[in-house]
Amino acid sequence: MRHDPAMDVSRWVAAAVPWWVTRVVLVAGWLAAVIVAVSSSTVTCTPDVPCSPDTVFAMALVLLLATPVLLFWMPVTGCLAGVGFAVLDLLFDDLPVAQVAFGLHGFCCAVVALWILRSRATQRQIAGGSAVRLSGDLPWGVSPLMALLCFAAAAWAFLSYDAAAASIESHVLAATRVEGQIVEVRPTGLTVELPDRQRVPVAAVADQYHVGDRVPLLADDTWVRLVAEPEDATWRLTLGSALCLAVFLLVVRTWHRRSLWSRPLPSLPLAVESVGAHRVLLSSSGGAFALLRVDADVPSAPPRFTDAAHFGRVWRGEEPPPPEPDLPVVTVAGELCHGGRVVLLLGDEVLLSSVLRPFRRALDHSLPGTPVSAGSPGTVPRVIRWGLTEGLLLLGLAVLFWFYAVPVGALCLAGAWMRLQPQMRLEHTVLVLRVGLYVYRVPWPQLHGVRLAGDRLVLAYGPSGDLVTVPSLPGLGSELMGLRARALIADGSAAVTRTLGPVPIAVLAYLVVGWFL
Repeated sequence: MRHDPAMDVSRWVAAAVPWWVTRVVLVAGWLAAVIVAVSSSTVTCTPDVPCSPDTVFAMALVLLLATPVLLFWMPVTGCLAGVGFAVLDLLFDDLPVAQVAFGLHGFCCAVVALWILRSRATQRQIAGGSAVRLSGDLPWGVSPLMALLCFAAAAWAFLSYDAAAASIESHVLAATRVEGQIVEVRPTGLTVELPDRQRVPVAAVADQYHVGDRVPLLADDTWVRLVAEPEDATWRLTLGSALCLAVFLLVVRTWHRRSLWSRPLPSLPLAVESVGAHRVLLSSSGGAFALLRVDADVPSAPPRFTDAAHFGRVWRGEEPPPPEPDLPVVTVAGELCHGGRVVLLLGDEVLLSSVLRPFRRALDHSLPGTPVSAGSPGTVPRVIRWGLTEGLLLLGLAVLFWFYAVPVGALCLAGAWMRLQPQMRLEHTVLVLRVGLYVYRVPWPQLHGVRLAGDRLVLAYGPSGDLVTVPSLPGLGSELMGLRARALIADGSAAVTRTLGPVPIAVLAYLVVGWFL
């Protein structure tokens, strides 16, 4: 395998900003700022001080909600979104506590953004490489069309808001002020009885009203609204602003790609290893250092194992591992840094790709641990679970966040559900595994084997040799191999099946009930 000797992988990786700075620290800071702002708000809608729609917040809300998403996907853009919302909050928010919280978060985002830009410049300097110019024409792709559609939808949203605001204003000017009595309180609003005994539904924040209360209303024929809570059409501004943000991101993506054809680019010969559909790892003499998604297949090394049966024999220690094949080498040109866009040069062909993503673990093709031999099959069926303590803790957090931050509580509920459910069930014919959101039913003949690696068991199963790691409970590995050995006597033609577990349904129910009750 040939590598570029000038690429110092260890220095290149060390120059990067740690992943947890944006994905953990800044996201946690964003969440803390939101909780502080919500808990410190004491706004109460009254007829004398009505809760008028806030057009500035309706548009700034897009930056607020986009910040944690972009911090995962586009860290620099996410930091800029955090800074932008902090500036708007300092200018227009009336709550000093919220201003301090979001101001501190915006300052941290600005510092991290400068840190990321500096680290990327350092990585480009470390990578070096010889200059090349890309030839040929770059197809425009679907991004410009999507940007045009989003722009048209944003224009419709803003025009729709203007029409709705004009309609509301005309109703307010023509309305008369009356007093009604609340006869029903619903999660989404109220039912109010007018002086003429007519009962009409009214949108309102229901938790501050009670049946029997008398409230002032504005009535214009069938149009009835609370004086304390004027009709709010600013969701159209939020939608339009979100679409404008999508247009901006699509335009930047298109410009970023096309700019590669307008200037000389540094290039390096690097080894590539396929790790999935159109996903490759880039390697140099210091090992793998970046993950990349490509638009088409790239040259790949010959498979290490001839088939699933060969892999199974090696996994169980019945045959020695075959030697690792040499990885193909291609020329990678572009911005050789985390978040930089590159292309792969295959002779005269230019292969488009995504931006470089960090690869955070050492690439080790050696088999983990040592094989586990078959023992007594034990008693089946039975269930095996672990992580009960963590599950109960997360369940308690889900109940706590029900009152403060429903989305965070939903994540805690998902973690609790996955830990409180049986992670493994041993049956006569299949091994049932719960891996994340999915439930796998693995016929025993499809279990290639079990290896002990420290305090963990590594199971390999299925035609692709998928791996799953579980705690090494006493006697579990030999029991699994014993059940496999017993099942080999019977028919082994059944395939592995995968179904979606109930976690998404539970999380969706939590979100719906938490937001509307």
